[in-house]
Amino acid sequence: MCKNQQHIDMVEQFYNNIVEALKRAASEVLTNSPKQQHNVPGWNKDVREKHKAARRAYLYWIDNHKPKSGPLFDITKESKKEFKYALRACQKSQQKCKADAIARGAARMRPKRPCPPPKKLVKIFRWCFVSISTVRKQTEGTVGLT
Repeated sequence: MCKNQQHIDMVEQFYNNIVEALKRAASEVLTNSPKQQHNVPGWNKDVREKHKAARRAYLYWIDNHKPKSGPLFDITKESKKEFKYALRACQKSQQKCKADAIARGAARMRPKRPCPPPKKLVKIFRWCFVSISTVRKQTEGTVGLT
């Protein structure tokens, strides 16, 4: 290990520069921005309203020191149940909503040229063509085959 103080200072300065660069990069990337929204296909007005009602009831329940019984507890529990039921129904129809969205998008698109056949099909046709032409070349000299 080098004992030259000038070299040690240079290595420490280099290390400090790297640490500062990493801190600056992290602060630029990791901001305190709100969480990304998670989109649930089919999330409709009904689910949104049930979610708002359940959220309000929950926050009111917390503000009142989280009672374990009584009307406030019952309202919170009922609104949460209604929201979960609406969300479950929404998630069950999720696949249908996705398929509908794809179909709507496909209906809006107008291809400029027909879609090419799948590559697997092209390979099969190519193989068949090569096989048939090979058989014809081999049988051209044979009498009785046309």
